[in-house]
Amino acid sequence: MSPDEPQDGFVLPGHESLVARFAFVDNEALREELSLVLEYVTFLTQLEKTLGSRPTIAFSVRKDIVLWTACIVEATLHHALCVLQKRGTQEEKRKLVGLHPEYKEMKKCWQLPAQEDGYEQNIVCGIQCLVPQSLKGMLFQELIERAGGIGLFDAEIKRKATYLRKRRNELHLQALDTKSVYEKTTITKVFEDAGIILKCLEERLASIV
Repeated sequence: MSPDEPQDGFVLPGHESLVARFAFVDNEALREELSLVLEYVTFLTQLEKTLGSRPTIAFSVRKDIVLWTACIVEATLHHALCVLQKRGTQEEKRKLVGLHPEYKEMKKCWQLPAQEDGYEQNIVCGIQCLVPQSLKGMLFQELIERAGGIGLFDAEIKRKATYLRKRRNELHLQALDTKSVYEKTTITKVFEDAGIILKCLEERLASIV
């Protein structure tokens, strides 16, 4: 049985085609993980269509679809920012390094030893320099802000990413202000917005020599 043939009533894309979807991601391990998550989202999408008579279960499946779709976008955005921090334009590198003052430190140039004439501590002389921000562990919201700050996301794409993040966060019931609603229209918009965001990231990464 080929990967594209029905299995238990579901038709899933072949694994190679899913991996190819993320060909613009040059991290092999991440590309593999993204393809696996996309396969799961595809499965959930087909599963949701069979649960019309079970609205409660369908609601939970839609939550999972939003969660894992957001996971794909967040991971790909993080990868793109890491690449741009190393191989982007000088302006992108500068902004990614120095968007906030806490990413500055004093670089010691020389040190004067303690003196007997009142100087009880060493005197360190140096200059202030920028140090790279660590993108590891950065929250989705912070990644979106960084992408907007360097011009990777325009205002519209930033709004789409923020919408996706907020829908993802509705998974946390204690954070809800109103009843969470995961309708078919929500899933449609999430897929559309995720596709636009991924295309933006793919085009920027593809342009790097």
